[in-house]
Amino acid sequence: MDAGRTGQLVAGIGLALTLVLGPIACQSGPVRAFQGARYYAAGSDALERGDSDRAILELRCAAERVPHASEIQNHLGLAYLSKGEIEQARAAFEIALELDCDNRAAQMNLARLVDRSRVIPEGAGATGLRAQQHPASNAVGGEGGENHGG
Repeated sequence: MDAGRTGQLVAGIGLALTLVLGPIACQSGPVRAFQGARYYAAGSDALERGDSDRAILELRCAAERVPHASEIQNHLGLAYLSKGEIEQARAAFEIALELDCDNRAAQMNLARLVDRSRVIPEGAGATGLRAQQHPASNAVGGEGGENHGG
């Protein structure tokens, strides 16, 4: 076999491997975690701006990519709550606590939600609920005790 044919064969094998293994590499743990972090940041920003629909969309994408992240579920709960979707908010806070029973923000958010639901009718807003702080976050305090950050 001559050098030209060998080069074409190697290139063909390389292309075939790229086509077969490329999609797998795109779904690797580090790639999914990076994508999840980007969606989490975008969702948190949308929540800060009061764009509940966008926050829910971005945070659901983050949760799909990093399903074990309690702080993502807590923020998702806040996004649902800001839209008045009480049961979805409760479910997200409960998932956050299943993932990390020490998530103080989710504990407080769920407790306040349960307490509010006894007194305040559904859809009355999310005052007093807060996002979990990640140690590396550059969180900015919001109004009414809310704290949406990293």
